[in-house]
Amino acid sequence: MKQKGFTLIELLVVVAVIGILASAVVVNFSGAQERARDSRVISAMGQIRPVAEIIYSKYNYSYASVCATGNTLNTIEGLQALKDDITSQKPSTATISCLTDTNGTKYCVSVGLSKTGDYYCVTSEGKAGMASTPCSNTTYTCTWTTQL
Repeated sequence: MKQKGFTLIELLVVVAVIGILASAVVVNFSGAQERARDSRVISAMGQIRPVAEIIYSKYNYSYASVCATGNTLNTIEGLQALKDDITSQKPSTATISCLTDTNGTKYCVSVGLSKTGDYYCVTSEGKAGMASTPCSNTTYTCTWTTQL
């Protein structure tokens, strides 16, 4: 009488193939999570410019109130919600850098992204994009790699 079923070797081969496929999916998934977090940070950073313009017109035509003490985003006019969103998504080693000049005529906000050496930067010049350095406290801009 012939028995029906799979041999132990056949079952082990199937389990091994499933394991290899699962590990490939997990590796690709972790990269997708980083890209999704970076996209959300970039989206929130894009909202800083219109809020900064509201602050400029509301607070004596000065960008000085965009940044708080300690070179970080202020908490007025909706900046707190953007700050919280960016902070919850950015890599733990990255910080939000916010600089304004002494006259309040310029500002620059940047944050590190998942890949070391990648920053997203928004300035009072109306520029935003990928940068290789965070905001400079002398030029109030970044070293651009791609501008939007």
